Amino acid sequence: MNVQELQAKVSELDPVRGVTLMNVLELPEPLAKVLREVMRLRSVSLPQFAEALEMSEPEAGLLAAVLVDKGFLRLYQRSAEETPTYRVRFDHSGGRGLASSIWDSYVEIDRDRG
Repeated sequence: MNVQELQAKVSELDPVRGVTLMNVLELPEPLAKVLREVMRLRSVSLPQFAEALEMSEPEAGLLAAVLVDKGFLRLYQRSAEETPTYRVRFDHSGGRGLASSIWDSYVEIDRDRG
């Protein structure tokens, strides 16, 4: 799937106030897999995000911007010269959140599937 198709699919999704497991499952591949990797690593730089998606940095940056706008990712960049870093924006509402070990288990299961 090319970057335009991925952008279109993500643009169709409803904005979220933070990521839940259901939100991740709604994402098209390879985005779902990459988002799970970002969860596992806690944060990724734009070059790492691009490499995981097997696309150029400008293309990955466009896709990351849509994910930030939709509430899936948070952008960390103090200055224009600094490399953008992305983290998953977790949903902390509802009072009964899932332990981070559950997310780690999900990533492990996914990794086993290949």
